[in-house]
Amino acid sequence: MKRSVLDILYGLGALGIAGFFFWETIGAVPPETSVADDPYWYPRLLLILMAVLALAMIARAVFAATDEIVIGPRWPALLAVVIIVGGYAALFTWTGFAISTLIFFPIFAYGLGYRRIVPLAIASPLVVAVTWYAFHYGLGMTPPGIGLPLLP
Repeated sequence: MKRSVLDILYGLGALGIAGFFFWETIGAVPPETSVADDPYWYPRLLLILMAVLALAMIARAVFAATDEIVIGPRWPALLAVVIIVGGYAALFTWTGFAISTLIFFPIFAYGLGYRRIVPLAIASPLVVAVTWYAFHYGLGMTPPGIGLPLLP
């Protein structure tokens, strides 16, 4: 299959997913709130960004002058990603943000090919803490689950 055809298919898939979830969240945000005041807008903004990037991917594929042939998706790797993301979502539901992200951050990094254990052991809790505190102090909402100690 040509790379451009595969990119169009992936772009249409991403556009469809973004459109579906955007449609599902239409009534979730009260219309009198602004984007800066209500964090419920943030997922919708990410869905809009996803749709824009999907359209850019489709446009790039349509105007590409390449006849490069590529192999389709690697199904075992795709299945592994779905299982890992599903495990993260399930653990997130039971334990919340901090524990699930602390466990799955190194798993995601390892799956992407990052094999340096010591920097990963330092970065994982650091990323979790910075993200948790950014949401708690910056956005004024605490991520779900067990929280981190509050700063004085």
